[in-house]
Amino acid sequence: MTTRTRYFLVASMLFMVVCLAIGAVAYYGGIPGAFARSAPEELRYVPKDAVVVAFADVQELMNSQFRQHVRGLEPDNQKRGQDELRDATGINIETDIDYVVAYMTAEAAEKGEKSGAVLARGRFDVPRIQAFIREKGGVESAYKGKTMFFPP
Repeated sequence: MTTRTRYFLVASMLFMVVCLAIGAVAYYGGIPGAFARSAPEELRYVPKDAVVVAFADVQELMNSQFRQHVRGLEPDNQKRGQDELRDATGINIETDIDYVVAYMTAEAAEKGEKSGAVLARGRFDVPRIQAFIREKGGVESAYKGKTMFFPP
């Protein structure tokens, strides 16, 4: 065996050991916070028995090239729906909402009911939205120090 071949084998083995070590660390939980973005604050309000949790970065979606392409294909009645929401609540989906977290609880899923919550972060006219929800029969309740509205 030549010296060059020996160096190649040693370097290959070292590379393999390093790759296996990185793979093992990633498999067993990784390094907390090393590559992950911080989670939205609203995840604190998701109950432990939630079976479905969804997150959407609305600003990133609205600014994407895909959204710009789809926007040109939308029918006029889609735009009217956004206008109705803006007129009723003052929320412009494209500019006012930063992100949305939604969840569904286990007992609701077992019963086949639609139960859960949608939590949104953004810039809202809170009194106007609260008045709209109350007008529609929504029930106000406190949960972990925050005011939440539920359907009647």
